[in-house]
Amino acid sequence: MNDFSISAYRELVGYAVNNFEWASYLGSPPNNAIIWRHDCDFSLSKASEIAAIDHEEGMRSNFFINLHATTYNARSKSGQLIVRSFLDYGHTVGIHLDVAYYGDIWTEDRLAEVLIAEQVQFESHFGLSPKAFSFHNPTNFEMNFLSQTYAGIVNCYSKEFRTDYRYASDSNGYWRHQPISDVMRANSQIPLQVLTHPAWWSIRPFEARERLVQALAHTMFFELSAYDRNLVIYGRENRSDFVDALHLLKGIPEDLQIVFNTLLSFGFIEAALNLAKDEICKRSLDAPNQELLQDFVVILSKKARTEDPIV
Repeated sequence: MNDFSISAYRELVGYAVNNFEWASYLGSPPNNAIIWRHDCDFSLSKASEIAAIDHEEGMRSNFFINLHATTYNARSKSGQLIVRSFLDYGHTVGIHLDVAYYGDIWTEDRLAEVLIAEQVQFESHFGLSPKAFSFHNPTNFEMNFLSQTYAGIVNCYSKEFRTDYRYASDSNGYWRHQPISDVMRANSQIPLQVLTHPAWWSIRPFEARERLVQALAHTMFFELSAYDRNLVIYGRENRSDFVDALHLLKGIPEDLQIVFNTLLSFGFIEAALNLAKDEICKRSLDAPNQELLQDFVVILSKKARTEDPIV
């Protein structure tokens, strides 16, 4: 299974819900248990999208948050709202421990000390006390921490989880061990731990690097939308060459909105025009949005005629 589209993801979750018993990292799981885990590496807004899908399909998931991620800030106001929404959906939240951030986790005592410090931050920012942690980009050294718990927090890479559970992971945008569909459909009574990363799942099934670009653009779009809303709330002028045109597209699929925002932000008007015309020809949108896309083309066409050529 190499389809990393959102629709394919929804099918996987639905299959898991209908054929396995949900389990957390606490307690003894039944033989047909499944632990559904998400390590949030690149985009918290993408994780929010995946959390909603899991909830709609009846899956209770485990989201692991990196407090030191370079591409999102879980401790910001918007980040806190997203993390708390995971809890509202009935999901659990754990620590995605970035060992490289600390640089000095060489002993079990130091690992426990760092986990306690992170747990305190989770309690302060999100009002929750994580019960499990996973390593971010674990090296062979981190994989030698085999105890079931450290500082009372369950280790997702413990010896127990690595020997008593089957495992499937989409790390780096592909199923590194065995396709998840094969693993789930195997006639086995051994519990299963599934690791996915929200950034690898997109509306359109591109290759991994392109999906990562989409995930990062998703974060940009999320922040741009908040920026636009705040200007309206505070009655301030939104100075942009394209905001009026882009506002027409609020009803079209979000991936297309992201592409149009990205193209126009870099001044690629002709590329945006060509994409809009292609979408109109495909007639993949409903009639009202087809009309809005046509109005969008009219506005962009006028803008393109008034632009000075780049020397």
